[in-house]
Amino acid sequence: MITMWQRIKDDRKTLLVFLFFLGFVIRCIFIAIYPGTNYYDGSSLRYLRIAENMMSGRGMSIYVDTSRISSPLRQFVYQPFIDKPAGYPVFLTGIISVFGYSLVVIQIIQGLFMAWIGPLFFLIGERLTKNFKYSLICGIGGAVWLNSARFDIVILPEPLVALPIAIALYLMASKYPSSKSRWIGGLLAGLSIGIGTLLRPDVVLLPIFLFGGMAILYGFKYAGQFIIPFGLAMAAVISLQALFNYNNSGGKLIPLGYSNGIAAFEGISQFGDTLGTVYSDDRLKILEDQSDLYYPRGPERDAERTKKAVAIIKERPVWFLTTVIKRIPLLLTPRGLFIIEDSRPTMKTSDDFTQKFPGSLLREFRESPLTAIVKIMSSLLGLGLMFLALIGCWKWRNSYKIWLLPFAVVLYFVFSHLPVNVEPRYFYPAVPFIIPLAGTFFIKKGSMTYSQGPS
Repeated sequence: MITMWQRIKDDRKTLLVFLFFLGFVIRCIFIAIYPGTNYYDGSSLRYLRIAENMMSGRGMSIYVDTSRISSPLRQFVYQPFIDKPAGYPVFLTGIISVFGYSLVVIQIIQGLFMAWIGPLFFLIGERLTKNFKYSLICGIGGAVWLNSARFDIVILPEPLVALPIAIALYLMASKYPSSKSRWIGGLLAGLSIGIGTLLRPDVVLLPIFLFGGMAILYGFKYAGQFIIPFGLAMAAVISLQALFNYNNSGGKLIPLGYSNGIAAFEGISQFGDTLGTVYSDDRLKILEDQSDLYYPRGPERDAERTKKAVAIIKERPVWFLTTVIKRIPLLLTPRGLFIIEDSRPTMKTSDDFTQKFPGSLLREFRESPLTAIVKIMSSLLGLGLMFLALIGCWKWRNSYKIWLLPFAVVLYFVFSHLPVNVEPRYFYPAVPFIIPLAGTFFIKKGSMTYSQGPS
């Protein structure tokens, strides 16, 4: 007699459809709870205005005040949008052009895209191990993990980043037998990571970690053969952004925009304004006597911030290392995710999150226990997932090839974000990839092996 478990294993297509709809339903529930802009809404509105400008025929532009703060006169002008990649504004414009201006529709479309994480994680687990139980844990985890599902419907580019990375990971999770299949896989993976880079520029160096993983899994020769089509496809995508920025910046080479200087400069003073730097965007505007952080002279100003930050780090390397270590809990602490809070920049150092945490949470627990409990549970979910992942990876350390690729993604996001101003939303794209690591915790040791073959 065929068991229900066996039926599920045999009916693979139905299972994948189920994982997709399960993920979509969970995300729709969060849309009903959190409709519209509800998380870092200042950034959301900025992207929406750029999309509106594109719809009204003004092109990829942003309306900004280019005057000095000290000036009595305001000077609002349309500037070409070149400080960030164009991926998310184009995504929003596509939705608005078809369905009209509706924030909920944008969230639904985003939910549809991110509902593919569950099926993709099942397929990745299947390719890496051929173990059905492990693959199912990965798929269900990707579909229902609450912190990620809630974040996926935020009107920001960060939630979408996990999808192109997951597609690339799926394409890298098999060793292709022929040169032709390696070229096709490499081109598609490079295209996918290229699209991810147009959503968040900090994805651009992720291939270094991924190809390190591939070299360990399949050998340097294979990884080298894969990286050629990968690099060509990724470079082709990024070149479109670089060409747009070149044409709209007076001939400057700005491949993916400019904001690293802000992150490095503000990161110096994340735990209190010091050494001539400030943490808040608003305080940085006052320091520079400019109404906008990015315009005018955006590239030049960002280069100056980077130069100052690097000089401070060189002078005080040990102090800077202690700052980096202190950022670790901030990276893993969700803020404003389930309980909507004011995310605007602060004018006073005493109002910064780093100055109030964790004391503010303890006070809130006394004044509003339910709100505080939700925040604590959200953080414990994330820390619990990380804890299971650490135990699972240690448990399967002798079979590390099973979890090496998702581990490379998580490791990259940790190391690329800790040196600068830490915001949890920049790390969230990596959170789903902790699920395959944590999934190893639930599998009996020795019951699965790494598989190189295609599914």
